[in-house]
Amino acid sequence: MDGLIEVLLDVTQGFETVLTRSRLIGWQAALFPKGYSGFHFVKTGDLHGEEPMHVVSLQKGQEHIHFTAPNREILDEQVDSFLTWFNAAPTIDGLLRAGLAHLWFITLCACSAWQHRGGVQLFSGSNPTVLLK
Repeated sequence: MDGLIEVLLDVTQGFETVLTRSRLIGWQAALFPKGYSGFHFVKTGDLHGEEPMHVVSLQKGQEHIHFTAPNREILDEQVDSFLTWFNAAPTIDGLLRAGLAHLWFITLCACSAWQHRGGVQLFSGSNPTVLLK
Protein backbone atom coordinates (compact mmCIF):
# COMPACT_ATOMS: atom_id res chain seq x y z
CA MET A 1 0.00 0.00 0.00
CA ASP A 2 2.88 2.39 0.77
CA GLY A 3 4.20 1.97 -2.77
CA LEU A 4 0.86 2.94 -4.29
CA ILE A 5 0.71 6.05 -2.12
CA GLU A 6 4.27 6.98 -3.12
CA VAL A 7 3.41 6.59 -6.80
CA LEU A 8 0.21 8.62 -6.53
CA LEU A 9 2.04 11.37 -4.63
CA ASP A 10 4.75 11.46 -7.28
CA VAL A 11 2.14 11.63 -10.03
CA THR A 12 0.07 14.39 -8.44
CA GLN A 13 2.88 16.45 -6.93
CA GLY A 14 5.35 15.97 -9.75
CA PHE A 15 2.95 16.39 -12.64
CA GLU A 16 5.24 18.94 -14.29
CA THR A 17 8.15 16.49 -14.20
CA VAL A 18 8.93 14.83 -17.51
CA LEU A 19 7.66 11.26 -17.72
CA THR A 20 10.65 9.02 -18.41
CA ARG A 21 11.23 5.31 -18.76
CA SER A 22 13.11 5.25 -15.45
CA ARG A 23 10.22 7.02 -13.71
CA LEU A 24 7.73 4.46 -15.09
CA ILE A 25 9.98 1.59 -14.03
CA GLY A 26 10.39 3.19 -10.60
CA TRP A 27 6.62 3.37 -10.20
CA GLN A 28 6.33 -0.29 -11.13
CA ALA A 29 9.04 -1.25 -8.63
CA ALA A 30 7.24 0.77 -5.93
CA LEU A 31 3.98 -1.09 -6.62
CA PHE A 32 5.72 -4.48 -6.33
CA PRO A 33 8.56 -3.88 -3.82
CA LYS A 34 9.06 -7.57 -3.05
CA GLY A 35 8.83 -8.67 -6.68
CA TYR A 36 5.52 -10.46 -6.28
CA SER A 37 1.85 -9.85 -6.95
CA GLY A 38 0.24 -12.34 -4.62
CA PHE A 39 2.07 -15.58 -5.37
CA HIS A 40 3.11 -14.54 -8.87
CA PHE A 41 6.64 -13.31 -9.58
CA VAL A 42 6.81 -9.83 -11.07
CA LYS A 43 9.95 -8.71 -12.88
CA THR A 44 10.72 -5.17 -11.74
CA GLY A 45 13.41 -2.68 -12.70
CA ASP A 46 13.10 -3.08 -16.46
CA LEU A 47 10.63 -3.49 -19.29
CA HIS A 48 9.15 -6.93 -19.77
CA GLY A 49 11.40 -9.74 -20.98
CA GLU A 50 11.37 -11.90 -24.08
CA GLU A 51 8.17 -13.74 -23.20
CA PRO A 52 5.04 -12.29 -24.84
CA MET A 53 2.82 -10.16 -22.62
CA HIS A 54 -0.91 -10.74 -22.94
CA VAL A 55 -4.06 -8.99 -21.79
CA VAL A 56 -6.23 -11.87 -20.57
CA SER A 57 -9.51 -12.51 -18.82
CA LEU A 58 -8.83 -13.51 -15.25
CA GLN A 59 -11.41 -16.28 -14.91
CA LYS A 60 -9.43 -19.24 -13.61
CA GLY A 61 -9.49 -22.11 -16.08
CA GLN A 62 -11.17 -20.00 -18.75
CA GLU A 63 -8.39 -17.54 -19.54
CA HIS A 64 -8.92 -15.77 -22.83
CA ILE A 65 -6.16 -13.79 -24.56
CA HIS A 66 -7.65 -10.50 -25.75
CA PHE A 67 -4.45 -8.85 -26.89
CA THR A 68 -0.74 -9.61 -27.31
CA ALA A 69 1.61 -6.72 -26.61
CA PRO A 70 4.47 -5.64 -28.86
CA ASN A 71 7.40 -8.04 -28.61
CA ARG A 72 10.57 -7.02 -26.80
CA GLU A 73 12.44 -6.25 -30.03
CA ILE A 74 10.22 -3.25 -30.79
CA LEU A 75 9.10 -2.36 -27.26
CA ASP A 76 11.88 0.16 -26.61
CA GLU A 77 10.92 2.13 -29.72
CA GLN A 78 7.21 1.94 -28.85
CA VAL A 79 7.79 3.16 -25.28
CA ASP A 80 9.94 6.02 -26.58
CA SER A 81 7.15 7.02 -29.01
CA PHE A 82 4.63 6.98 -26.16
CA LEU A 83 6.86 9.08 -23.89
CA THR A 84 7.56 11.60 -26.66
CA TRP A 85 3.81 12.00 -27.29
CA PHE A 86 2.97 12.14 -23.58
CA ASN A 87 5.61 14.77 -22.79
CA ALA A 88 4.68 17.00 -25.74
CA ALA A 89 2.41 19.98 -25.25
CA PRO A 90 -1.20 18.75 -25.28
CA THR A 91 -3.15 19.46 -28.44
CA ILE A 92 -6.40 17.75 -27.42
CA ASP A 93 -8.88 17.90 -24.54
CA GLY A 94 -7.46 16.58 -21.25
CA LEU A 95 -9.99 13.79 -20.78
CA LEU A 96 -9.53 12.59 -24.36
CA ARG A 97 -5.79 12.69 -23.81
CA ALA A 98 -6.22 10.68 -20.61
CA GLY A 99 -8.19 8.04 -22.50
CA LEU A 100 -5.62 7.84 -25.30
CA ALA A 101 -2.72 7.67 -22.85
CA HIS A 102 -4.46 4.90 -20.91
CA LEU A 103 -5.22 2.87 -24.04
CA TRP A 104 -1.74 3.33 -25.49
CA PHE A 105 -0.03 2.43 -22.21
CA ILE A 106 -2.21 -0.65 -21.66
CA THR A 107 -1.50 -1.92 -25.18
CA LEU A 108 2.25 -1.56 -24.65
CA CYS A 109 2.15 -3.86 -21.59
CA ALA A 110 5.65 -2.54 -21.03
CA CYS A 111 6.21 -3.93 -17.55
CA SER A 112 5.25 -7.19 -15.94
CA ALA A 113 1.97 -7.02 -13.93
CA TRP A 114 1.92 -3.26 -14.34
CA GLN A 115 -0.37 -2.49 -17.24
CA HIS A 116 -3.66 -2.73 -15.37
CA ARG A 117 -2.78 -1.56 -11.88
CA GLY A 118 -0.48 1.24 -12.90
CA GLY A 119 -2.23 2.34 -16.03
CA VAL A 120 -5.62 2.69 -14.42
CA GLN A 121 -4.40 4.94 -11.63
CA LEU A 122 -1.97 7.02 -13.62
CA PHE A 123 -3.74 7.70 -16.87
CA SER A 124 -7.41 7.66 -15.95
CA GLY A 125 -9.68 10.66 -15.77
CA SER A 126 -9.50 10.32 -11.97
CA ASN A 127 -5.99 11.84 -12.08
CA PRO A 128 -6.30 14.52 -14.78
CA THR A 129 -3.57 16.66 -13.20
CA VAL A 130 -0.91 14.56 -14.90
CA LEU A 131 -2.56 14.92 -18.26
CA LEU A 132 -3.41 18.60 -18.14
CA LYS A 133 0.16 19.86 -17.74
